[in-house]
Amino acid sequence: MSITYKWSIPKMTVNPSVNGQTDVVIYADWMCVGTDDVNNLTAAAAGTAKLGEPANPFTAYNDLQESQVLAWCFEPVTITQVFNLPGDTTPTTTTITTNLQPDTEAQVAGQLARQLAAIAANPPLPWIKQETTS
Repeated sequence: MSITYKWSIPKMTVNPSVNGQTDVVIYADWMCVGTDDVNNLTAAAAGTAKLGEPANPFTAYNDLQESQVLAWCFEPVTITQVFNLPGDTTPTTTTITTNLQPDTEAQVAGQLARQLAAIAANPPLPWIKQETTS
């Protein structure tokens, strides 16, 4: 299975003013569509990335390129949680790093693999004539 991924940013949300900059992108909606080039199947995933502080140097909203916003979305995000388990006197710390691009592409690849498995497992019945489109 050969998969081609197409990433896009269909929508952005801005804060009118942050640290003296105007129209600062704070959220970017993203979409990833994967196409199995061999079997002509598609699958998709979408979500919203919360972006950090404005980049230095700052890029004005009207000068942004989709590739630049995608690069911001693809930056790894690290989350650290500190909590106490019942009966423990010492806090437990867990750190998780997420990487949007490889994680999402793996999810889309899994969707395509499930579609392909369903096709392989459920072929058309040979005694029912299949409609053809011309």
